[in-house]
Amino acid sequence: MPGYGFFSRKGNFTKRIEIGQRLRKIQIYFDGVNPQQYAFPNVILIQPKGPKLRMMAVAESAVLSSDPNGQQDVDVRKALVNERNIKSGEETRPCLTIQLREAVDVEAIELGNRGVRLGKRMRNICVNGYRGGRLVSTHRGFDPADMVREMHKMHEAIGLSVPELRKKPARTAHRAAFVGRLLDQLESGEAREITPRQLAWLLPVFEPEVEKTPETAKLMTYIMAGAIEDQHPLPTANFGPMSKYLDTISGFEEAMAGVNAILSRRLGRETCFSAGRHIIQEQMLLRRKDEFLDGLDVLFPAMEEVGVTPMLAYGSLLGAVRDKGFLPHDDDVDVIYHDGSTSYEEMLARRGDLVEKFKALGFRMGRWKNDNFSLRQGNISLDIFPTWREGNKLYTMRKYPQYEAIALKHVLPTSRIDFYGRSYPAPADPEAFLKWRYGSGWTKSDPYYEWSWPLKDHA
Repeated sequence: MPGYGFFSRKGNFTKRIEIGQRLRKIQIYFDGVNPQQYAFPNVILIQPKGPKLRMMAVAESAVLSSDPNGQQDVDVRKALVNERNIKSGEETRPCLTIQLREAVDVEAIELGNRGVRLGKRMRNICVNGYRGGRLVSTHRGFDPADMVREMHKMHEAIGLSVPELRKKPARTAHRAAFVGRLLDQLESGEAREITPRQLAWLLPVFEPEVEKTPETAKLMTYIMAGAIEDQHPLPTANFGPMSKYLDTISGFEEAMAGVNAILSRRLGRETCFSAGRHIIQEQMLLRRKDEFLDGLDVLFPAMEEVGVTPMLAYGSLLGAVRDKGFLPHDDDVDVIYHDGSTSYEEMLARRGDLVEKFKALGFRMGRWKNDNFSLRQGNISLDIFPTWREGNKLYTMRKYPQYEAIALKHVLPTSRIDFYGRSYPAPADPEAFLKWRYGSGWTKSDPYYEWSWPLKDHA
């Protein structure tokens, strides 16, 4: 199993470590051989019976044994609770120590790998749990005995035994027979107890270069289908660590066609899952078009009521202008606003008051990431982005999360745009805004713009 030890960022690709103890302190470290820099995973604590503990509520402190950026401990904790990157200095055994406010019951710890490209060093991750100064739980990332047990489980699932093979040609032949039988059973609807992460262990995901074959293409398709079936919507970036097998547009689209064929058989209905740069899901915006439009009908008057100037932007504006509807691969609705701010600091100061006004009008807060936030209305979520003015320029996000200036005359005063027979505010010159945001090629559809990983055949 060349990919044994693989794990990714979210959902069914996270690494789950069973704990079953009350913990007061957690140490995550990499048991390496040579000094090098490591990226620590995202950490999720699972309580008995399933609920997740919010790190914001339970983490008292977070300390690195070394830090290349010279961050203070308070910054490390902030990065931990906000699920941001935490990198070590060059160490053989870098360690992240998380002190909890009090001892809590932890059923399991889930680790999510933030990196797109994986190296074998991620196998070196270890986790220790402490209570009352005593070690009460320990986990070693790569344990050969565990790998052998998992190998036996997968063989048993498809009715094979693991033979003792000493010579490489015999082992290679057995692996081919094993994978062939596994794919045959998956094709016939069997072997469903084998998880997508276990299937990924059969691929050499840690290697810098891989050989793509019909066998690996089939495995990759079943990995994706199983992951999407288990959890959708699913972050597109979850497949980033396997991007060596999905590094062309044609290859990715072939895989998605295979995924829909598999899931149509499994679910007993025709499925149409599509991938955007953020999310893989059945085409939500098109499927729930009226719900999102009704949400905009409520949002825009509410924003004007609290004293800001809102307008459609980014992918939503692109769809309205170019495609006359939501983009098939898009997964959110984007709105920018101007509240009269003339500096970044003023915009931040006003944003908190603005959010409180929205809450008073009955909106619920969704994600709050960097400077933008989302508002929930009913069962939908709308992404809201702030701006500020400096002279004859307006600053807004161009390539997330960086702000850049656009000529004020292209944005304000707002115009109106027709969208599915409804009228919404838009930038003063929608086409100039779209050219500024997406470049001169904005008139041509490109669902792979700003993709989660490099694609060789994408200009």
